[in-house]
Amino acid sequence: MGANHFGYENTPVVAICDVDKKHLAQAAGMLKNKVKTFHDYQKLIELSKWILCISPPHPIAMVL
Repeated sequence: MGANHFGYENTPVVAICDVDKKHLAQAAGMLKNKVKTFHDYQKLIELSKWILCISPPHPIAMVL
């Protein structure tokens, strides 16, 4: 999921994760509401019951 998806109607964003801290801060700043931010995807997974992971078609998808 990229920042271009933030505006989807009826799709609340409650947390975001990015390995690049600069991109993470930029993405968090684009949102109207405050969200949890994660630099380590494993921490996000530990705290979540449900996760929607949208990623480009490369090896990161195999990590999950």
